[in-house]
Amino acid sequence: MEILMNAITSWGNAPIYYSLVQVIFNNVPNMEEFYPKIANSFKKLGFNDPIEVVNEGVRFEMTDLQTPKVTQTKEKRWDIYNQARDSVFHLSNNSLVFSTTKYVNREEFIGKIVNGLEIISSYVSLVFIDKIGLRYIDLIIPKSDDDIYQYLSAGVRGLDSTDGLIFKHKLSETVLIKGSHLLIGKTIITQQPVGLVNPGVLGLIDLTPLNKFTLDVASDVTCFDNDCSITERMSYSAQLVKDKLLELRESVEIIFSKSYTDYAEGVWK
Repeated sequence: MEILMNAITSWGNAPIYYSLVQVIFNNVPNMEEFYPKIANSFKKLGFNDPIEVVNEGVRFEMTDLQTPKVTQTKEKRWDIYNQARDSVFHLSNNSLVFSTTKYVNREEFIGKIVNGLEIISSYVSLVFIDKIGLRYIDLIIPKSDDDIYQYLSAGVRGLDSTDGLIFKHKLSETVLIKGSHLLIGKTIITQQPVGLVNPGVLGLIDLTPLNKFTLDVASDVTCFDNDCSITERMSYSAQLVKDKLLELRESVEIIFSKSYTDYAEGVWK
């Protein structure tokens, strides 16, 4: 597995469209107090475009009379972008998320979230971790003379469109457990018009995608949406986060490696 993972990070045309890593830690109620210093330190990582976001919601609480008490809530989040707007950190009182459309290799990707956590822990107390998760979205666009199914293993192709039926989309999902890891793999096959491909699983993202994910002609396109997470309380350390993310990366590879063909691998290399 290690050999395969190292090979993938060196592929010249890897189909990675979007990648995300999330770490949920102990709640820090006064995070806002330290945010200016945290944001200033993030500039050293090349992230110097901060935006404050206020998420409004509603909380329901049952009273003795069994009448729910409704309370409006406001939670702040801070989004810190790099200048190219292809990568961003999302910071809240109890989590840090890093996402990017410019994936280089696993070392750099994992290093970003670890460095971010170390900056935060230099200002506030990170005591424990409750969840660590990875998500990779790959977009499979066939070459002009290829058929999309040349790239897909039999297990993710879905039903054939026969007997006059018109193909709209195909969706499959696999959920696996590997020890403490929860793996969720989705495959979506759609028909895409000319222009930037919409993976159909993210909604709107405000990161700049790579140009290679723009279609010159309409085409069938496949999205691999692979997610792996571990949910358990762990004492915080940067090394623990790094080690767990490397383990999760290997687990993600289990689903990804079973989704494509040898032909696809040759194209992506």
